[in-house]
Amino acid sequence: MISTIASEPVRVFETCEPVRESAPAVRPKIRKPRVWTTIAGLFFAVIVGQLASILALVAVGVGLGIVLGAQGAGGDQIQTRIQEILQRPVPALLLCLIPAQLGMAAGLLYAARRSMEPIKQRLGFLPQMGRVVGRLKLVTLAAVTFSASLVFLVLSHLLTRAAPTQNVIGAAINDGSWRAVTLLSIILSILPALVEEALFRGYLQRRLLQRWSPAVAIGVSTLLFALLHFDSVHHMFGVVPLGVITGLLAYRTNSIKPGMLVHGIHNATVVGYASLAKVLPSDVSPDTIAVFALGVIVVMGLIGLPAVISLLRRQRPLPPVETHAASTMAVDFLSAPDCAVNLRRSESALAGSAL
Repeated sequence: MISTIASEPVRVFETCEPVRESAPAVRPKIRKPRVWTTIAGLFFAVIVGQLASILALVAVGVGLGIVLGAQGAGGDQIQTRIQEILQRPVPALLLCLIPAQLGMAAGLLYAARRSMEPIKQRLGFLPQMGRVVGRLKLVTLAAVTFSASLVFLVLSHLLTRAAPTQNVIGAAINDGSWRAVTLLSIILSILPALVEEALFRGYLQRRLLQRWSPAVAIGVSTLLFALLHFDSVHHMFGVVPLGVITGLLAYRTNSIKPGMLVHGIHNATVVGYASLAKVLPSDVSPDTIAVFALGVIVVMGLIGLPAVISLLRRQRPLPPVETHAASTMAVDFLSAPDCAVNLRRSESALAGSAL
């Protein structure tokens, strides 16, 4: 007995029409973010920091007046005592630095929370992306920022023809004990590195990069960063290399964390270098100090030069992904001009194997 197997009719494609391409969709115009709101947020944070510093000085003065008044001191004695305490470099610096930094942090958080972006992304507290810079290279970058800062200090002295004045930090280092200098070094390595990097390289520069070119964005953020250190002209010139390097780091890595480490090491190095004046003999000649400063500039500059060159290089594009041979053959088979014949033969072969 012969059994027959029913098979479905074979479908034959007469033509193989090309797929019609749909009209490209009109992309909506992307509105660039406003810059003036970011500048306003920056000045708002700075103003809040200055107000916090003033309020701290007033609160300390009132508190000392109450304590001294309870001990039976007169009004003139209280005023003289308060002036003596606040005129000391270390208390004056701490009362100005800590409240100002905390006030700027509060103003920065308030301005950043008004953005539509998550606060970590808005401020740049992200892992490194695009280019990852190791810790050793960050240390060498801190060395070259310090070396360049010394060069800028010398240039500012030659351009302005003004004698270098001692700022508040230098006076606090020379007047304070080693414990005070150590505490000052720790504070300067943590607070400004966190707050100023988040403010200038995070909140400001990340928004400027969405509007302007990297060179303009880094230049503007560095300029405003230098204007913040307006206690002396030499200090303003000295922080320019630090602003450029940390700005370039934030742009290359899409994160402010590497710049924070560089900023902290830079500030600690500044305190350590300024503290050398306390241990040098008083009879050291200015020529010897100049030669020593020149040696520091050359050595630290050479240490950090490879890291700077690597940071300035553009990242190479990734190599193209190779297509698998099987997928290429399938595309060639379906896109062939005689695809109708190929499909008819393949379906006939399938029907024959079913019988």
